[in-house]
Amino acid sequence: MPLSARQRTFFARPPLASPRLAVRGLGIRDLLPPCTIDRPRGTGDHLILCAHDPLEIDPAGTLLPAGSVVRWPPGTRQFYRNRAGLRHSWIHCGGTLVEELLRRSGLPAAVPTAPGSAALCDRALDALRGELAGAQPDEDIAAAILTAWVLALARNHGREPTAPEPYAAARARIEAGVAQRLHLDGLAAQVGVSVQHFGRTFRALFGETPIGYQLRLRMELAAWQLRDVERGVGEVAEAVGYADVYQFSRAFRRHYGCSPRRWRERLLAGEPPA
Repeated sequence: MPLSARQRTFFARPPLASPRLAVRGLGIRDLLPPCTIDRPRGTGDHLILCAHDPLEIDPAGTLLPAGSVVRWPPGTRQFYRNRAGLRHSWIHCGGTLVEELLRRSGLPAAVPTAPGSAALCDRALDALRGELAGAQPDEDIAAAILTAWVLALARNHGREPTAPEPYAAARARIEAGVAQRLHLDGLAAQVGVSVQHFGRTFRALFGETPIGYQLRLRMELAAWQLRDVERGVGEVAEAVGYADVYQFSRAFRRHYGCSPRRWRERLLAGEPPA
């Protein structure tokens, strides 16, 4: 079930459509030109959206900060506006499982919440997309992915961003370009400091160097993608930014203590992967 170049899928016939869980569509870093979306009566399902760029979420201009989440329940007006183009990840879903999860999560409706959730949303939705793309999607597996994601969002609910905005934006840019070459000079210039100062401050704020942060994101994304047995190791390597599969394998082994192939073998055997 390949996604379009705009990274969105609406299912004409949902692969999962039960009273417990129904997924009508999802997008991962879906690109929109400048536009206003206004659905006065909402939709018949829940829309959960993560903005990778700042986004106005009501006509008054209330801002959803980059990396935050907003959700609209069924029948609730869905309004969002971007004036300079938008990358966003989203899912339309419903069912008794979704209702119970959102009730437990405490995530408010139609207001910004769960700051710093961009990478989390992309990993979860990519894993869910992979499950739905299979010949026989498993509802329990899809439910487990969705459950873990919503509970993780709940953990971020109400958390105040502690990093100054320029550094939070720099981290978001690293997340957005996880498979791209990291240009520290460009990130430092956007913050307005030297490369050395940027690196020291980034580590003090987030506990990792910029390079270490990108590497961890790459390895976590690779580990998720290796769960799809239809993907070769070389394909996964390329997807997370490695042109050389041997370089990728060495990096993966340093991070997880085993090769990508061994990681997959352990998963298939039902063993702890690391």
